[in-house]
Amino acid sequence: MSKKIQHDQDIPIDQVESFINKNFKKIVTTLIIIIIIGLGIYGVFQYIETGKSAKINQLGEYEVKLNSGEFNEALIEKYISTCENISDLKNYCYYRAGVILAGIGNPKGKEYLKKVSGDYKEFADSVLYDLGEKIDPAQYKDKGKLNYIWKYRMLLMDKKYIASLDNETINTRLITNTKDWE
Repeated sequence: MSKKIQHDQDIPIDQVESFINKNFKKIVTTLIIIIIIGLGIYGVFQYIETGKSAKINQLGEYEVKLNSGEFNEALIEKYISTCENISDLKNYCYYRAGVILAGIGNPKGKEYLKKVSGDYKEFADSVLYDLGEKIDPAQYKDKGKLNYIWKYRMLLMDKKYIASLDNETINTRLITNTKDWE
């Protein structure tokens, strides 16, 4: 009796082994290229994050100076230029710089407050309204974070309503303070 000879194609495991043996260099080269590309992407991502972290640390130093009152217009300009490259913080920085500059009477404060958008937009509009800018309180009176303040402002605009209040109501501290906002 003679034994049957089995060919490599008949046994699947031998086919895989044969393929690996024939293409070993190509497989290893492909894996090395994939690892190098992955490490390159990771390195670029880390480089970008390191730069962003350095800018955020610089902003922290500026915030300390702003909170301590040791600021000037040049420091605020550096603060803004550092913030403009970080999209998550840009609106906060415009708001913060605008409030500080408006508080000392610098007209650039209004410019920065007008650039604010997103979550800080209503707060910036509130400050702009207090500075005499034309802001419609009706856009915030129902859905805004400061809706009670906007409602009081709308009441103050209604001269007939104010005239209908009695002296005791008009002389309350709340009404006096809201009149001072104008």
